[in-house]
Amino acid sequence: MALTKRTVRWVALAALMLATIGGIWGVIQRFSAAEEDFAANQLVLPFLVIAIVVLALGLAGVLIRNLVRLILERKRGILGSKLRTKLVFFFLAFVLLPALVLFYGSAAVIRTTVEAMVRTPVEDVTRGAREIVDLWTEAMKGQCRQLAVQAAAEAGRIGTADPARRADLVALAERWVSRESLDLVVVFTAGTPVARAMDAEILASGTSAEGVVALSQGLASRAVAMEGAATAVDAVGGGLLVQAAVPVPPGPGESGVPPGALVVGTFLSRDLASRMEQITSGADVYRRFRIQRRDLIRLYQALMGLILLATVFVATWIGFYLSRRITVPIQELAAAAREISGGNLGVRVRAEAGDEV
Repeated sequence: MALTKRTVRWVALAALMLATIGGIWGVIQRFSAAEEDFAANQLVLPFLVIAIVVLALGLAGVLIRNLVRLILERKRGILGSKLRTKLVFFFLAFVLLPALVLFYGSAAVIRTTVEAMVRTPVEDVTRGAREIVDLWTEAMKGQCRQLAVQAAAEAGRIGTADPARRADLVALAERWVSRESLDLVVVFTAGTPVARAMDAEILASGTSAEGVVALSQGLASRAVAMEGAATAVDAVGGGLLVQAAVPVPPGPGESGVPPGALVVGTFLSRDLASRMEQITSGADVYRRFRIQRRDLIRLYQALMGLILLATVFVATWIGFYLSRRITVPIQELAAAAREISGGNLGVRVRAEAGDEV
């Protein structure tokens, strides 16, 4: 009955260990799948480290408990305790040294590898690519702003408040789209679009002309409120639309208040926008990796420590198991010998043992 309880206890312990290790592995897989979710990673990493440390402490507690019990049996002079002690510590010493070498070597390799990943030239390339994207975007904004100022000056000479001049404003917008390789020109008067010209590439991207004009209208309102140029970059139909808006100067016979605004835009195709987004996203992922790298190093070192303790635990358990297979039959034989010496010749040794014993 005692053997059955011991077996159940060991099976339960092994099942608990396997379930815990499986849970940790599942969380690590989830962490790897959501590596770009910075907020989630900040919560997952401490949880993993704590779970691994708790499991390692549990293994260490069971190991220390068994070793203390073995030492106490040796001090009490229990038959076979010396042999059990020698076998257990032999297996422990046999495994501990290479396991320690593996642990410290792996920890050093992990730390060196992770730190090397954040050094130049990777860091310089990533930062340089992000700066190129930012500078190019600012250059596009500046170019659109300059063209918007020139087009607004011409629209002001025509006059935007006179409904009779709307055809001239439409011709102006179409001329600027074709002449300056612009993709969008919209003239607003009192917040209402009165003339526009739009390249077919914008509409071919899958967006509507009304949606684009609505974006331009908001930017025009900002320019009028600021009494200066306003720029923006918006996602339109899978691409990017770089826009600049400036107030239109008063035309002939108009008051000194700007009657409206003029917006020009340049459309970046889906492929180019996707490449820019990839560069930006890659730079963000690298920046987050730099922030998380020390937590990752601690996580991997905790995993290596867990493997070390599990290896030592298994080696010690094998030593206990083999020593028990040898000493238990010897203890039964010694007890039977004492019974026989006392005159009990009917005693039988029922312990199972191998040929050697």
